[in-house]
Amino acid sequence: KVVELYNEILEEFVFLERRRKKLSAIRELHLLDVICTCFQTMSREAGRNLFFVMFPPSDRQVLDRRMPVLSRLVSLAVTLNVSHQSHNRIER
Repeated sequence: KVVELYNEILEEFVFLERRRKKLSAIRELHLLDVICTCFQTMSREAGRNLFFVMFPPSDRQVLDRRMPVLSRLVSLAVTLNVSHQSHNRIER
């Protein structure tokens, strides 16, 4: 039951599969930032479980529809990591 609820929330608010109105670029970036922060604060196991709920490898159709979001998340994560490493070098 809980997994179904998570899927409904993800489909409607993260992947916009039930809504017709698209998020603005700023709101989308904010949502991606919240998702990245959520993954950073979770345990490894919880993060892995959430990832598989968001991007189920067993459902190719769902995965194909969500691939653009995954690409944006990876891009943001890489950017934040590079920025964080650069910031650490500057402080030293």
